[in-house]
Parts: sequence; C-alpha cells; structure tokens
Amino acid sequence: MSDDGSSEQEATRERLIDATIDLLSKRGNHALRLADVAKETGVAVSTIYAHFRDRTDLVAAARLKQFKAHADEALKTVELGLQVMGERSEFAGVVFWPSLRYPTEEAGKTRRWDRIEAMADSRHIPELAEQLTDLQSTLSLRAAELATRAQEQGWIDPALDPKAVSLLTQVLRLGLALWDLSGEAQPSEEAWAEVMDRMLVAIAPPDQPSE
Repeated sequence: MSDDGSSEQEATRERLIDATIDLLSKRGNHALRLADVAKETGVAVSTIYAHFRDRTDLVAAARLKQFKAHADEALKTVELGLQVMGERSEFAGVVFWPSLRYPTEEAGKTRRWDRIEAMADSRHIPELAEQLTDLQSTLSLRAAELATRAQEQGWIDPALDPKAVSLLTQVLRLGLALWDLSGEAQPSEEAWAEVMDRMLVAIAPPDQPSE
C-alpha cells in the first residue's frame, strides 16, 4: 500500500472515531448504531468493518481517544498556569481548582461524564479496561510531575507525596458528578468554593500565609 493510501486509511479511521465520539456524547453507548456512524462519515458500514473488528472495537477506540483528549486538555491548563501565575490566589483560580471551584462549568461537566462513561464501558470491554489503565497510569505520572513542580515553586507542601496530591485532584474532579445529581442537597457555589479553598490551604506549605 502506498503512503498516500495509508494516510487516507488513517484519515478514514480517525473520521470514524471522531463521529463515534460525537454520537456517544449525544446518545450514549446503547443507542449507538454503526449505520449512524456510516451516515455521519459518508461511508458504507462495510468500510467500518475494514477498520474495526466490530461495534465494540469502534466504541473502545472512541472512548480511549475521548478520555485522553480530556485529560491532555486538563494537564495542559495546569502546565500553562504554572508558567504564568504569580500569587497564591492565581494558583487556586488558574492552576489547581478551576474545575473544582466552579462545578457548574459546562466544559468540566462534559469532561467528567465522558470519563465516567468510558470507565463504565470498560467494565464490559476488557481490552478497553487494559488500555485505560495504561493511559491513566501515564497521565497520573504526568500530573504528579506537575504537582512536583508546584511544590518546587512553593505552592504545595513538599512533604506531601506528589502522586497522592495529583490523584486527590483527579478523584475530586471525577467525583463532582455527584454535584450534578445532588438536587436539593446541592450547596451554593460560594459555599463549595470556600470548602475547596480550605482544602488548598491544607496542602499548602506550613509557612504559607493564608489570603
């Protein structure tokens, strides 16, 4: 196969994955049909089978790409923030707590539910579970490296394990799905932000003045 042919095949595969991500976001896994993916991309269903073993294989590829894209975006935000912030308040608002202090932000809500749905699908797709485990391990190590940088810059207590700090932030972000389902038990955004700021003080260096 020529290089042009390989590039075209890869482009088609990516279009199929991207269309599947879009349909999964709109309809969920149970309502996804290969005929709809084919219609969205303008290809025949047989073309899908030329790139993926079956529907499950396509869903796994879509979930993996979606999961990685959301995580990469979050890590990039932290990395850029560490480069430009100056005051402790900026660390809280720009780097560490943005998606935690403002749980009603639509982009953050989309990210957490997409990741939850990917993990839910992995319960019944062993290959996806293995891939997500490898991916999450890599992403967590990257997040721990950023936590170490924050420690070196004086924003996080250097006595804390950076892996534990990075995992804490990820667990909290994912757990905010419960915010979306809290109904009348949901606190005000101001009250929630205060709790998050208190937590930030708890992981700051002991001699870090509060603001």
